[in-house]
Amino acid sequence: RADSPAEAEVLGQSSPNFERIMPDLTWADEGGGGASLSEPLVDEESTNPFAPVSEKSGKGSEKSSTTTPETKTTAPAPTWDEEEKPPKEGHVYFFLCCDTRRACIITNALFLFVLFVGLVVAATPKTGLTLSATSWVTLIFSIMVSSMSIYGAVKFLPIWVGFTVLWDLYLLTYGIAATATGLPSIDWSHEQTGARSDSIAFVAISIVWHILMIYAEGALLVDMKRGFMKSETYKVREEHSVCCKR
Repeated sequence: RADSPAEAEVLGQSSPNFERIMPDLTWADEGGGGASLSEPLVDEESTNPFAPVSEKSGKGSEKSSTTTPETKTTAPAPTWDEEEKPPKEGHVYFFLCCDTRRACIITNALFLFVLFVGLVVAATPKTGLTLSATSWVTLIFSIMVSSMSIYGAVKFLPIWVGFTVLWDLYLLTYGIAATATGLPSIDWSHEQTGARSDSIAFVAISIVWHILMIYAEGALLVDMKRGFMKSETYKVREEHSVCCKR
């Protein structure tokens, strides 16, 4: 307050300037859209690092409820059927059936089955079938060689397969020569009816089967020697089968 009339006059003159300097704060107490000075200017929930995520994003989710998240579509990975397989370079058994590795395994496996059956029949006394010592050695050795051929085809070993080719060529040559010289000299009048035709059929089937085995083994040997048939290229390029496609 003023202690004297002079001071009151000075304060009265300077009051208009003071009012011009001070800002008008009446908007803070009026009702309307303005915010009150008693309210904090910073949202405590948004700045509190210990507040739960649901409380922080609660207000923002109301504004962004109309927006949808963007989804990225990616093309599916190609499967083996969709990929282009390299062309086969090796030989196909009879140009249609299967690859030479599979043909070698199948023909020798069937031959092994026939040899085992013959071994059991010859070892059974009641059958009446007798074999000479040479026939026993040939039978056992044929079982061993056919097993070697299958193992060589599975493991891609050309030496093992080549040895079986030589053995089968020997059996084929010996069979043809023995049939040509032995059958005409047999007196079939003392044999059972149909024994001659059965013997000829057995020899013919044996010769044809050996030719099929030599074809499969020889073609596989050539493919391995030329570098077509290897463990690295079989599944990728050389595998082939008409009835067992994947």
